Amino acid sequence: MPSIASHIVTAKIISKNLDINDDNFIRGNILPDVISRDKRKTHHRINGKLFLVPDIDYFKKTLDFNNMLELGYYTHVLLDKYYLDDFLVNNVGNSNIFNNFAIYSDYSVINDMLIEKYKLDLKKLERTLLLLRKEGVDENLLKMNIAFLFNGQKHDTLYIDLEQYDRFLYDTSFKIAQDIKSRLILKK
Repeated sequence: MPSIASHIVTAKIISKNLDINDDNFIRGNILPDVISRDKRKTHHRINGKLFLVPDIDYFKKTLDFNNMLELGYYTHVLLDKYYLDDFLVNNVGNSNIFNNFAIYSDYSVINDMLIEKYKLDLKKLERTLLLLRKEGVDENLLKMNIAFLFNGQKHDTLYIDLEQYDRFLYDTSFKIAQDIKSRLILKK
């Protein structure tokens, strides 16, 4: 469960790498975090090294990889898994970072850094993400996530080294792109 900007940047890197030009792929990368609670099947299902992580095998069986929204959803859960089971375990190692939302201060800094580095157009992203309303999302969660994009901060992080994280995000995006390539033939 990296920051919202992390999911968007991952989607952008993968889109460029696989020549995906569909906003539904971007929206799908946010969907797991904003879907209505009554429709939500938690995407953190199995015990990882320190945290509950997504059951990737479950999603491989249930999602339609030719549907860009669902492909984005799959990308989201893969990034969550790599983040929780690899990045945090190897670089942070603190199983209490989610207590009292301690790590979310770092997410504000990460969002700001990613928005700047990858030149994310926040107004365009907001319009794109607001179309998720048609997908049965929790309006408050959606608005909260969008607001989080606009509330980036510049200060030192407490847990996450920004350069390490940026490298992780970039490398993991290519790892996910390879996984996706092995699952479908993308229509151009």
